[in-house]
Amino acid sequence: MIPSVLPKLYYNPLCPYASRAWLAFEERSINYEHVKVGLKAFGEAKPQWYTDLCVKGNPTRGAKVASVPAIEFGGDLIMGSRNCVEYINEIPQPNGISLLPDDPWLRACVRILMEEIEKMYTEAGKLITSKDENLDDPLKRSLQLSVNDVNALIDKYRKPDYQYIFEQFSMADIYLVPFLDRYRFVLPKYRNFDIMSSGKHFKSLMDAYEKRPAFQRIAQGEKFYIDGYLSKQSRTVRKLSDAIASFVAVMEPEIMVAKTVRSPDQVQAIISEVKPKSWISMLTDEEAVGQELSFIESTVRKDESGVFFTRIPMKDAELSDKEKNQKLAQKLVDAIQNAPKPVVIQCSSGRRAGAAYAIYQAFFEAKRDYRALEITGDLHELQWPRHNGLRQFVQDFVVYANSVNECC
Repeated sequence: MIPSVLPKLYYNPLCPYASRAWLAFEERSINYEHVKVGLKAFGEAKPQWYTDLCVKGNPTRGAKVASVPAIEFGGDLIMGSRNCVEYINEIPQPNGISLLPDDPWLRACVRILMEEIEKMYTEAGKLITSKDENLDDPLKRSLQLSVNDVNALIDKYRKPDYQYIFEQFSMADIYLVPFLDRYRFVLPKYRNFDIMSSGKHFKSLMDAYEKRPAFQRIAQGEKFYIDGYLSKQSRTVRKLSDAIASFVAVMEPEIMVAKTVRSPDQVQAIISEVKPKSWISMLTDEEAVGQELSFIESTVRKDESGVFFTRIPMKDAELSDKEKNQKLAQKLVDAIQNAPKPVVIQCSSGRRAGAAYAIYQAFFEAKRDYRALEITGDLHELQWPRHNGLRQFVQDFVVYANSVNECC
């Protein structure tokens, strides 16, 4: 039965994951409503109502990221691009095309290729969002390897007379279209990587995709993507004065890690220069009242600027319980995400605070490459990659973040 109430698509035209569902609706000529959602990844404000909707409709920990796409129908919600595309393909539609072949074996082949394309998205995302140009070459190599894998599978499935990957336009094409449509413009512009020449099938497939009416209805054009990705690819670095640079690391313009703060004057110097709206302390109960560091909370709270102070104790020697670690990690990433910015994250050495920032990146900013997080930690001399417990803490959370979230 064709739905009498229209499904509602929550999307953002910049997000390639959301565009999978958008394109699927258009390809199958299904009537639907669509609502644009602002995304932090593209320098936009994400509305609180959308986060509330996602948490209500999908009561899991990952829902609070409130990524797109999502489809609302009959008072319920489906999240995640693959779930959305699969649902759209199952909606009854007179004379509507299917995005999967009739043959069960070919259906499996389409899904195998979708998984490899997904990996390619991840590698491209690492490159475009990397804040450190020293990582560009290894990230480009990783992306090229993933491109090679995708093209090897296309070699296997695509016959010489096929316009698309398989004989008919399929979910594999639905996955590939938004990737090529954005990154053919964005990667050469911002990271000097020509995605179209990196894979031998990409140009001919893109030529075929551009002729499809559904693609023409959703494509936004080169300028839109170049301008839209300006924030996502930005490498703007906040510079600190020599007075505090030795004990504060700038992780991104609005997030700082305080490493070795040893006096009220240093706390006051941070507040005066950074002008934080929030301060997250990770000192243990013993450290917070001890002679060496007890001044931190009182100094922050007494400052006339009204910095919001919170403390989330963490003992790096007590990280053997994975269930407790998961709860602690979620509490930390929520605190960093919700903290008014700029925010300072602080512990006694920067080690625990650096690990907290790493898991925040993995969960809310789609930095899912553990090695890249480790390199960032080392570059800022945060020490957590050298600590067995903290290293495992971050590795475990990266695995979890990969299992629940897409990039947008």
